[in-house]
Amino acid sequence: MALARDPSADDALQRSPIQGAVDTDLLPLSIDDSSTVTVMVEMRGDPVAVVESRTANRELSKAQRDAIRAELKARQDAIKGEIASRGGRVLSQLQSAYNGIKVHVARTEVAALASLPNVVAVRRIQLQTIENAESVPYLGVPEGVWEDLGFTGEAIKVAIIDTGLDYTHANFGGKGTVAAYDAADAADATIGDAGDVGQFGPTAPKVKGGFDFVGDDYDASADPGDPALIPHPDPDPLDCNGHGSHVGGSSAGFVVNADGSTYAGPYDSTTHANEFEVGPGVAPEAHLYGLRVFGCLGSTDATVDAIEWAVANDMDVINMSLGSSFGRRDDPSAVASTNAAAAGVIVVASSGNSGPSPYITGSPATGTGVISTAAVDSVATFPGVILALSTGTSVTAISANGIAPADGTQYRVVVLKNDPTTPENEALGCSVAAFTKAGITTAEDGPLTLAVTVRGTCARVARAVFGEQAGADAVAMINSTAGYPPYEGPIAGNPDTGEAFEVTIPFLGVRGVLGPAATADGDNLVAADGGTATTTTTSIDNPGFRGFASFSSGGPTNGDSFLKPDIAAPGVSIASTAVGTGTKASIISGTSMASPHVAGVAALVRQAHPDWTGEEAKAAITNSGSPSGLTGYSVTRAGSGLVQPAAAVGTSVVALGDLVAGDAVSGLADFHNSNLSFGFAELGANFSETRSITVRNDGAEAVSLTPSAVA
Repeated sequence: MALARDPSADDALQRSPIQGAVDTDLLPLSIDDSSTVTVMVEMRGDPVAVVESRTANRELSKAQRDAIRAELKARQDAIKGEIASRGGRVLSQLQSAYNGIKVHVARTEVAALASLPNVVAVRRIQLQTIENAESVPYLGVPEGVWEDLGFTGEAIKVAIIDTGLDYTHANFGGKGTVAAYDAADAADATIGDAGDVGQFGPTAPKVKGGFDFVGDDYDASADPGDPALIPHPDPDPLDCNGHGSHVGGSSAGFVVNADGSTYAGPYDSTTHANEFEVGPGVAPEAHLYGLRVFGCLGSTDATVDAIEWAVANDMDVINMSLGSSFGRRDDPSAVASTNAAAAGVIVVASSGNSGPSPYITGSPATGTGVISTAAVDSVATFPGVILALSTGTSVTAISANGIAPADGTQYRVVVLKNDPTTPENEALGCSVAAFTKAGITTAEDGPLTLAVTVRGTCARVARAVFGEQAGADAVAMINSTAGYPPYEGPIAGNPDTGEAFEVTIPFLGVRGVLGPAATADGDNLVAADGGTATTTTTSIDNPGFRGFASFSSGGPTNGDSFLKPDIAAPGVSIASTAVGTGTKASIISGTSMASPHVAGVAALVRQAHPDWTGEEAKAAITNSGSPSGLTGYSVTRAGSGLVQPAAAVGTSVVALGDLVAGDAVSGLADFHNSNLSFGFAELGANFSETRSITVRNDGAEAVSLTPSAVA
């Protein structure tokens, strides 16, 4: 198999007289700069994914793929000696989704790398960071897709590029015990006992494979010389952070029943009538593959390596809940993602958690072929408690950990107060001592106590941990703003100390602030000090329902103003798999939580339309988005709107925009956009520009479409 067009074919092994491009921020910062950087040396020639995207049926045989990889690797191997002679260390070589060599090298040698034979450019590898019982029915999946259309993602291969997967958790069909996780963790870099019990690998019920590219201690943002900069890859992608397991559960978790067992079906409109410990993912019968690119903490520069693995191992869907702000379409992770999409993989990524500012959306979500996902709030109400105070007033509080006292429960109100003679502000409740100083004890005789604290300094949930340890029967926290504090969900420990501790008492959040404010709730509760509070359960309307999450990154793309994000999905207060717990859920917010919802939809679309290209699958998902499903809709915040799973899966019509040309020199694939983005133009006069729409109808009936524009 010959490579696709290569302008340097006649003198492939000759030194090019033209130096390749170098990202300027890779050059020495001063004359005596001795710092090192990790770079991607981009080579001439198309990687496997790009060649595959240009062939009939977009499919190559294994022999053809192997031949392309061998030819590209030979060119890469030809310059490895020169890289080493300049002090560079080759970290990996890529030929499937990207044609390049990842190198750790001194800044002073970067320009020299660009002049090596067949080098197109030297790119910075941006350090990337990690960015569902209610959300799945909110999207209409159980009835609209599982039942009415009959698709659950069965056997579709979904790669989760993240912190790994806790394959011992019951939501993934594992043994569902803390002991099982501890045994797998003790096995460390081997599958060992974990594989022996069938929780991971081809015969496992959910997590069919994967790879750990970095090891537990890896952190790409560690200081120069720190051993944490050295990756230690191994075959076991067990999660020691929790982010990836949460993401995997949202996309394809089975369900954990209330008794801790794994749900066995059926998946239809009756599924949510059951009692859950952890709700189902969007595509509950899809297969998961854990591609671990993060250590237990820190950032990564191994994303492209994982995309490479996903393409080489024929994944159907990739989810990346990670990124770096102000991303560009030529970022190596964005290029590799577009190439993967052009070869037929449906690639989904979070837009980022940097807020609504223009151009801040991150890579790899900036890739043309990537479905960039924004986050919206799908929670209509929160559990609440009305506190009838002995002073004659009442206060409504959010039941922040979901544990509500029985109606009619009476507490003695104990307000923690600051002692100005000590370094600690005891009113915050940031230690056990602060509670005991206020008179809270573990003695079981006497009235139930409600300890009242104010928000600040320590983690919000830390005061619930300290309060229960001190003997309080409930803890209230007065917020630092006039709104309710966040809904936390189950509290499993103190995030400030890492201490595991399951909070079993109510943790209530009260609108603040103390003193003049839009609400007097905080002042009223403090005024009841020494009196009583009697409870009645209620629900609290969520003012952010159907609105954008405040953290969700805005578009368009940096550098060329292409439309991003592409779509929006639930990403606020999402309950999913809690790592290392066996059966429990944790609640997390972020575009990281929105992206796997869309990845689950992508698995449903791939099952329904196995012959569609990556372009067509992306178009089906983004074409069917609903602006009307969002409050305060903006095209640069959510692209086409809220994802509509039933419409995306059930459609036979896709509309494609203009072809976004790739680059035959650097190996970037062509890709038809799924929108008509005109970019940015400073208009001082009349403006005219033409874009094309190509509509494909695979159905048996004619359809009529009416185009419209959104500014």
